[in-house]
Amino acid sequence: MKSRQAVVELLPGRIDVIVFEGSRQVDARRLPLSTDGDACEWAKTVRRSGVSLQKIVEELKVEGGEARVLYRSPTQSVDLSSFGVRAPNQAIDAAVLSCADSLPYSAMSAVTEAVIVGRDTRGDPRQMHVLVAAEREDIAEAIVHLVEEAGLKFVSATPLDAAVMANFVGSELATKATHQGSLYVGEYTSFFVVSSGGTLLFDRRIDLGLESLASSLTSPLTVRGRGETIELSDEDAQTMLQNHGVPDRDAIVHEELQLTGGQVIPLLQPVLQRFIVELRQSLRFGLSEGDRSNLSIRVTGPGASIPGLTDLIGKELGVETRADDGYSSTTSWTTPGATEGELRDALKDPKVLQQLNLLPKELNQHRRFGRLRRWLWTGAAAALAMIALDGVRQHARLRTARDQAAVYASQIADLEALEQNVARLRSVMEATNALDATIREEVGLRVDLAACLKELSLTTPQQIRLLSMNFARDGSRTGGIVRGFAYLGDEGRGTGLDTFIEQLRDSPLFTSVELGNVTMGAMHERKGERFEATFTIVGMARGLERTADATEETTP
Repeated sequence: MKSRQAVVELLPGRIDVIVFEGSRQVDARRLPLSTDGDACEWAKTVRRSGVSLQKIVEELKVEGGEARVLYRSPTQSVDLSSFGVRAPNQAIDAAVLSCADSLPYSAMSAVTEAVIVGRDTRGDPRQMHVLVAAEREDIAEAIVHLVEEAGLKFVSATPLDAAVMANFVGSELATKATHQGSLYVGEYTSFFVVSSGGTLLFDRRIDLGLESLASSLTSPLTVRGRGETIELSDEDAQTMLQNHGVPDRDAIVHEELQLTGGQVIPLLQPVLQRFIVELRQSLRFGLSEGDRSNLSIRVTGPGASIPGLTDLIGKELGVETRADDGYSSTTSWTTPGATEGELRDALKDPKVLQQLNLLPKELNQHRRFGRLRRWLWTGAAAALAMIALDGVRQHARLRTARDQAAVYASQIADLEALEQNVARLRSVMEATNALDATIREEVGLRVDLAACLKELSLTTPQQIRLLSMNFARDGSRTGGIVRGFAYLGDEGRGTGLDTFIEQLRDSPLFTSVELGNVTMGAMHERKGERFEATFTIVGMARGLERTADATEETTP
């Protein structure tokens, strides 16, 4: 079974308790409340109502349940501000300071909360819209006392206008319609905003609502020809407004008293006229002529269910208007927990109630300490769990280390035997290397530069003059570079350079013969080619070298 929760509506003249199971409303009760406009008396009256409210809580069987309070008080402050900043914290701080400057009481005795309701999609800079709610601390303390004395668990207290306005403006910023005005007509307060493509062009709060219209119907009414003054009760006035709204002059609006629309319209006219003037001035001074020309207005809130009100607004303002069909004319806005009233609009986003929770400073501090304690215990439990987990891991690592130590001990014994074999092999290799060095000394290859020079002199033709010869040894390889000049033959015949290179390549003393850097030039007034040839000298075995030398000596 889902837990039962309560929403307490603390409004002028009444306290409504609405019970929910999850998100489903299951029951509601009303407690009449006599309050006046004085803040101190209002707080005292609220405090004294706890015992009476407790009886209703027991009837609803919601004792000990969580309670969220939506209220209207004579000292509440709700303000929507816009700032062209990027950081949300900067916008919130600026909005709170602006609200504190406008409070009729000291900011030191106020509790304040703020929420960002949206940001424009265009503009330079794009405006960030922040709603701020503020309340005197003694009023907030009285609300908490009322809830706790009634046997409920206090969760939050939020001005009803703040919750409704935050959800209303947020939904308007989320729509992509262009040049759309939205008028929320509530019980005590109305909100008028104009947006275009996700950008808020204008917003205004109007302190008029359905209660103002219903209250005007309770004024004394003198009916011609009857000789008596008629005064409607609050209940009759509310029923007449809900059923007939702004009636036609010939329509019967009260069967028992036989009142017609023409007789009650003069009572409604001052309030309606003031309401229209507020809207007309908002359009005149808040929007440009171009924005006004394409404007259409959607009337929403409980006032959308009042017959004739939407048409009257459109006719007086000269704009297209339409009523939000989400509000039924069959449900009175004054019914406790009306499903199509301000309560539904205020509870649309529970996060707003949490963000605009006006707690007394002492309770707020107590809750913060409680959260810190919970975080501390949670952190301690998490730390102990981590320590236990780390101990298990360390035990597993120790067991693994022991197994590895046994493996390493076995491997060390094998390595010691291997090291002995390596020592034996090293001594054998040293003896082998010494023998190999002796063999190379006796029969190894040797470069004979004298033989190379002689070979070069024999292969060089008369047309070629060798200018320089360089020899260099790179490890076991000996290379040489020969630079020279090849004269052109008689009558411009070739230099014989190609033949010279081929002879070097055919020589057994040279390998990797390459010709490079051949350029035309002149030497001793004769034309020819300068060249550079590189080669590698082939070494000869020492025995062959001595054989070659002996052969050379015996050759006649």
